[in-house]
Amino acid sequence: VTGLARLNGAVVGIIANDCKHFAGAMTADGSQKAKRMMELCDTFHIPIVNFTCGATAGARFFSETGIPVIRIVTNGEIMVGITE
Repeated sequence: VTGLARLNGAVVGIIANDCKHFAGAMTADGSQKAKRMMELCDTFHIPIVNFTCGATAGARFFSETGIPVIRIVTNGEIMVGITE
């Protein structure tokens, strides 16, 4: 799932995985969709909120962008990672 939202009036990009579909893994089409969203957010300097089921294959791409990324793990683990 990808989209744009507002948090306290600020625009953020949303990227989320469905933990119940392929255990949260992305298909080729899904990863291309997430990549396009990351590129859009990087172009317009929009921070990203990433809801994930655990370690993501796109974590390396997130670290290469010049925008803040907040990763929220949703599979019961208590962990929030912030990357700038």
